[in-house]
Amino acid sequence: MAKIGRFTPLVIPEAFIPPTPKDTPRSLFQASMEEEPKSLTSEWSPSTRRYIHRFSPNKFLVCTDGACPGNGAYDANAGCAFVFAPPSRWPYFNVVRFPLENSDLNNQMLKRTSNRAELRAAIHACRVSDWTHQGFDTMVIATDSEYVAKGATKWIREWIKNDWKRSPGNPVQNRDLWEWLLREVDRLAKMGMSVEFWRIPRELNEIADRHAKIAARERRG
Repeated sequence: MAKIGRFTPLVIPEAFIPPTPKDTPRSLFQASMEEEPKSLTSEWSPSTRRYIHRFSPNKFLVCTDGACPGNGAYDANAGCAFVFAPPSRWPYFNVVRFPLENSDLNNQMLKRTSNRAELRAAIHACRVSDWTHQGFDTMVIATDSEYVAKGATKWIREWIKNDWKRSPGNPVQNRDLWEWLLREVDRLAKMGMSVEFWRIPRELNEIADRHAKIAARERRG
């Protein structure tokens, strides 16, 4: 992961590049062995079920997604979700889902959007557990969102250089979440873990997508 400009020591994530264009999450990451869970935040051993890279056992996969029916409307509801483990005999112990907040980090009201939901899911995937204590040194975040995958690894470099302005000078949207993501990536880097983003086709992200939509509906309920 590269460092950039005046934001040092914040770390910019790298893109995950699969060995071949035909590779999929299923072809590259396999389900690890199973053991009795305690809680998501407990210090599990590496033998806890995860999606682990077939050739790099210290690298694991998390699939994230966000959904926002009525995208951009003030009364829209949005949900976020990520899948961190294969299905098991413990229902729903492989996925986290939650509704998107309707305010920024300064408690200013704002519109819920699919982009915020996608980004918020990635942030929570970084925060939810101490992954380094599970024996991993690289988290691969798979997302079908170009906004998240390219934003986190490519566009953000220019945004930072341009003082969070896009050409032709418009402010970057969701800056609060982008900076939060950078802080989480930096925190993990200091613990010895890299974060990489992998853009995958929507049809390969079906489980996270389904749970993000459920979270959005639960918000309405």
